[in-house]
Amino acid sequence: MGNKVNENLIKFLAKLGKITLTNKQVKSYSADLEEIISYVSMVGHMQTQGINPRFHTTNKKNTFQDKNHPKRTLSIQDVLSNAQQVKNNMFVVPRIISK
Repeated sequence: MGNKVNENLIKFLAKLGKITLTNKQVKSYSADLEEIISYVSMVGHMQTQGINPRFHTTNKKNTFQDKNHPKRTLSIQDVLSNAQQVKNNMFVVPRIISK
């Protein structure tokens, strides 16, 4: 990151996140973020020649379920047995998004 982390950046980020911060928190987060960015920037100095990119940390190639060997699954009744409310074999939950 070309610019240093400063209190204005922290205030801007807090505004974007709609978070209210005290002056003490702004100063603390400014120092914390500067330290984090400094630590992460060390990755740019590592020698990575000859290292192939990886998508997973394991050597597994295909982690999808094998169609030829289906596994036992729960019945709808078992899945819904602890639900507070059920309608048409589905969970009923409170609306969180208004129309």
